[in-house]
Amino acid sequence: MEEKVREDKVTLEDKVKSVSDVVDMVVDTAVKSHVRESVKEMEGKMRKAMCGVKVGNFNIGQETEDKALIVRKVLGEVRKAAGREEEGQLEKVLRRTRVVVLGKRTEGRREGEQTIQSVPILLQCQDMRDMQMLEGTLKIAGYFPTLHWPEEMMEFVRGVREEVRRRGVDDRECWVRIRPVEEEGRIRIKVDTKVKSGGRFRLEGIWRCPPLDKEYWEEEKGLFTPL
Repeated sequence: MEEKVREDKVTLEDKVKSVSDVVDMVVDTAVKSHVRESVKEMEGKMRKAMCGVKVGNFNIGQETEDKALIVRKVLGEVRKAAGREEEGQLEKVLRRTRVVVLGKRTEGRREGEQTIQSVPILLQCQDMRDMQMLEGTLKIAGYFPTLHWPEEMMEFVRGVREEVRRRGVDDRECWVRIRPVEEEGRIRIKVDTKVKSGGRFRLEGIWRCPPLDKEYWEEEKGLFTPL
């Protein structure tokens, strides 16, 4: 009888382990599915961000908190920078573009020998083609357009920058350029570096896009390790 009890106990333990393994597999599959969906959500935010052009110090020319006035000044400055042959196309692009004032009001800042009244601006374009046209026009106007990163990506970008430093890149001696790219339908974070004394940018590494939900970051092994 004791032998029978031992056999029954072993059989029961095997069944419990088997059920536990199945439950773990189901849970693991569900978590991986949620992680993939969360990554897709972050990629969606990045695609939208990649269609935007940010100017951190757009010169409005006067002190104001009137956002309607700021938008008119921005549009006027962009139109003024366009060549005659581009005016018609640019006007179509501007009609499709949303101007977002990122600051509460203009702020005085020193540039060279003069003080300008500036405010950060985001031009949210319909697609990448419109964005590239506006980016080129802003450069002609003397501005330095950049990417407006989604807030949910900022901690990840800081982590990537820290990983680049850990690999021996000294940002006191090198320019570090971090930007998103789309490759084969996936959003990647590309890092290039260039010595400040001269030379060209060279590829430092490419990172995966993280999940939107930060709780899933631990599920993505090697998230801060380049591909």
